[in-house]
Amino acid sequence: MFKNILPSLLLCLCTYMAIGQVKLSDIAFKKKQIDLGVIFQESGVASCIFEFTNNSTNTFEIRSLEVSCGCTTPHSNKKTYAPGESGKITVNFDPKGIVGKVDKWVQVRGNFSDALDLELTFDAEIKLLAERDKSAYYPGEFGYLLFEKLKLNWENKMNNAVFYDTVRLENDGYADIELQEFIDLPSFIEPLNFPINLKPHELGMLVLKIDLSLADTIGPLAGSLKINTTDKYFKRKQIDYYLDVKSDYSSLTRRQLKNAPKLILSSDLVDMGTMKSGIVRTKTITISNAGKQPLIFKRIETDCSCAILKPTKKILATDESLEIPVFYDSLFKSGKQFKKITLYSNDPANPIQIITIKADVK
Repeated sequence: MFKNILPSLLLCLCTYMAIGQVKLSDIAFKKKQIDLGVIFQESGVASCIFEFTNNSTNTFEIRSLEVSCGCTTPHSNKKTYAPGESGKITVNFDPKGIVGKVDKWVQVRGNFSDALDLELTFDAEIKLLAERDKSAYYPGEFGYLLFEKLKLNWENKMNNAVFYDTVRLENDGYADIELQEFIDLPSFIEPLNFPINLKPHELGMLVLKIDLSLADTIGPLAGSLKINTTDKYFKRKQIDYYLDVKSDYSSLTRRQLKNAPKLILSSDLVDMGTMKSGIVRTKTITISNAGKQPLIFKRIETDCSCAILKPTKKILATDESLEIPVFYDSLFKSGKQFKKITLYSNDPANPIQIITIKADVK
């Protein structure tokens, strides 16, 4: 029986010794010490990642990860790493109940031939939110993915314009961050280099192509680009944009301009007269097409939901006229009122018409 057991023990010992031929210097970490900076107790668990490469000619085995405190939880992405293979050890730190500066360590015990273990360390300063300096920058407070700008003002652009914009990015954290997908991306905006992956402290660039021929609108245009990321604490990012889209009629010839649609308003002022607060009053205006091409209402905007223009159709044929109701709701209004309705059309001579609603609310 002992004759059968002895060869098995010798085989295990030989295997153990073969794996054990890894020196500390063979396991090359990008960083063995990480500074988490200021973190807030109320923000919860903070993480850092120690990346390494096995430069040995033998397999590297992680046998255990020991920590200095129950507040620290380490784990590796696997247990064994072939020669030349890279890996990472993720360390989660829970600052609950801790205030002040801390230094923590993780001991990596493996098949080292010249030491028992290898030590990794991180430090941080834990504060309460009540103590924060509102004028200071705290890494990770709003996530580790930083944007150079959060508002894109493209100002005045023609409706056939194609242009580009860029947003500089920075990963200010300790783990890879990926910009994964846009949510409800407008059809006229296209990211040209997506998805984007940034290593810790790496800089990057988001490149956007804007093709307004795909926007199918005119006038002020505002919205938000919503991006899903792997930023641990603030996964959803948002960049706001604004522009004013103008119709470009510069290429029209004189004949085309002469034959173009022509919008005629019966009046650009609608006087609702004197009324009590809470009354809804309706009047009508007439819009005619005196041109030689169909007149198209591209967009109607109002500066108050209390003033509404409701055409029953969007296109007027040549020499066609249309009576359009104008509604004014005086609820919660008082005194002299002036509201503005903006009508955008394909009349090249007057593509923007403004109708003023006047009322005296008692």
